[in-house]
Amino acid sequence: MKKLSIKAKVTIVICACLFLVLGAMSTINSHLQSSTIGEMCTETGRNLSWTITQQLEQIMIHGENENLQPLTEEIVSKGLLEEITVVDADLKVKRSSDKSLVDKPAADPMWKALFESLSDTVFNTEVDGVPVKVTYHVLENKPACVQCHDADAEKVLGGLKMAQSMKALSAATTSSYFTNAVLSIMGILILVASILVVQKKLIFDPLKSVKSKLEMAAEGDIDQTLQIKSNDEIGSLLQSIQRLIDYIRGFADVTQKMAQGDFTVQVEVRSARDVLSASFKSMISNLSALIHQLGDNANQLVQAASGIAESSDQISRGQRRNLMK
Repeated sequence: MKKLSIKAKVTIVICACLFLVLGAMSTINSHLQSSTIGEMCTETGRNLSWTITQQLEQIMIHGENENLQPLTEEIVSKGLLEEITVVDADLKVKRSSDKSLVDKPAADPMWKALFESLSDTVFNTEVDGVPVKVTYHVLENKPACVQCHDADAEKVLGGLKMAQSMKALSAATTSSYFTNAVLSIMGILILVASILVVQKKLIFDPLKSVKSKLEMAAEGDIDQTLQIKSNDEIGSLLQSIQRLIDYIRGFADVTQKMAQGDFTVQVEVRSARDVLSASFKSMISNLSALIHQLGDNANQLVQAASGIAESSDQISRGQRRNLMK
């Protein structure tokens, strides 16, 4: 991580956060959708079972038992149910969507418990990994059945078994999960792309420009001006850097004038902690005083030399006069 750029680090952190947040939201949403779909399918299955039960009972009440077998086969062929089985009170299969079971003893142990409890039973199981809802319904002897059955001797006429596959629910849940996953990934990609564009425009492009100009300033070219286009944190940073460049450029201007012999330049001390400006100002003052002192000494030296020359000239003239006498 130490070798990665700030841009890469920020991008990684943002992507990780987005994946966590959107992943959690997607998971919660998937659970909610699965629950909703499950409730809808359960309600639909309950209504379907009730409708088919009523229809089969009406057929038997009207003595049209020959229509039961074609109807059970048609219901299963249309995918409404996976299995329909009708047994009599002796646990013998009378009608079934599987013709091979007709007129054979029912092998399902649930029938005996059903006839003993005389209450309908619904439970969920799995067949070949697919969830299946199984409904057992007791066919009791009703007043309308007395034409064909003895009301006193035959209290229970048989039972009805319906197996409804929940494959549709499983498929809907899986489809919902993948849809949410695809939408989440697309959302993450769009958000990451948007964030990268904003980062590039507001942060990294200005910093790249600053880096280029600071490198030029480090090589001695301090005549640099930054383009400040915002008043945010990046804009404040650029303003501070521009003030630093101007600060250094001020010393460059002062030293350039001093190199040209102008020691009258003034240096502004910006604060009590501005040691560089204070030292520079003191240095200019000392140099100026030294130059003035050197000028005064030079003038005194010239005057002394002139006096010596004049004295020498007078001595020389006196010696010539003595020789002429």
